[in-house]
Amino acid sequence: MRYLCTICQENHALTTFRFLLCGHGFCSDCIQTVLFHFPDAHPVFIDSSESSSQLQPTHHEDEGRQPPFSRTLLTQMQHAATEITNMDSQCSVESVQKAAREIQNVAEGLDGHAADLKALMHAITKFWRNMAPLFTTISGQKLELASLGTALRGAQGERARAVADTEKAQRLAKEAIDTAEKAGEQTMAMRDENRRLVHKMEGDAKHLNEQLASQKDEIQDLKNTLLAHKAKEAKQRTKITDLREQVRQKEADIDRLRRTSTFGRSAGHNIPSSSLRVYSSSQRREPPELEQDGSLTLDSDSELELENIVPAPAPRASSPAVLPMLPESLQEPLPQGRSHMFPGDWDARALGGVKRKRVSIDRNPGTTTFPLALDSKGRLKGTAQLGSRHKINGRFS
Repeated sequence: MRYLCTICQENHALTTFRFLLCGHGFCSDCIQTVLFHFPDAHPVFIDSSESSSQLQPTHHEDEGRQPPFSRTLLTQMQHAATEITNMDSQCSVESVQKAAREIQNVAEGLDGHAADLKALMHAITKFWRNMAPLFTTISGQKLELASLGTALRGAQGERARAVADTEKAQRLAKEAIDTAEKAGEQTMAMRDENRRLVHKMEGDAKHLNEQLASQKDEIQDLKNTLLAHKAKEAKQRTKITDLREQVRQKEADIDRLRRTSTFGRSAGHNIPSSSLRVYSSSQRREPPELEQDGSLTLDSDSELELENIVPAPAPRASSPAVLPMLPESLQEPLPQGRSHMFPGDWDARALGGVKRKRVSIDRNPGTTTFPLALDSKGRLKGTAQLGSRHKINGRFS
């Protein structure tokens, strides 16, 4: 509510007014700029036409009435009325107490006036004093209500957050339950798959162990076979070495016999036909067989009788002047009249119904492999050893 300043004639709030000791009040700007502009104060007396008309009696009123109120009392009444008018349900305790003081001042200024009016003012003052605690209680309750409202709003916010958190937790719990159910189903499926794989792995492992055992036995058999082949190969190499040594010895004996036969032929001595030996196809043994791996397989009874094969020596251009003579037991003239036929005591026939392989040792490729040397007319050239095979074997063994 705004009030009129009688100096500047403008409406101002009540808090901007300043009151003098005489009871007059003006706005703070007018007091500072007009009334107290100079060092000395200038008293100003202003009478309101409204208040003068209300306080002064009219000409037609009775002369027995009381004199009008003083200006100070009127001012106090105005202040009290202003305080009471400005009060509402939102006013503070200080405003109520101030209004009570204003009413008390008005009641005290009514001395000498009507007793009923003074009693009324005292009753009003008492009423306002009794109302002050009520406003105090109301103010405290307002503060408490404000704090409770703040707490309520905070609680409502907490409740809203709690509800949101609860909904979120329920949603997460539902998702977790669904995930757990799916995980349980997957776990059961994986458990069944794992069980199936375990059975399969056990079966595969058993089958593999059986295969490994069989392969191990096969490997052991192969190792034993390999060791046997190696031992057999070592024996065969030993036999081959012995046979090569025997071949060298036989070749040496053959060379010696060739030299002997060459010396006898040069000296004009002839070997008797009875001492010559003719080797038939039945008396020749088959060559030793070869294994699949290329090794030579020989037994103790399958030795090559190289001493039984005596090829004819190659003719020489010249003979030594002095040659050893054969013994007289070997000097026997060749049979006459059979120049184109073999002697009767030669056995060149093969065994009936038996075919055997022949072993030929070709010392001079391109020449005849017949054991006896013949000339162009089929006659025997040089000397020949005839007779039993066992004698020859006994001689060269």
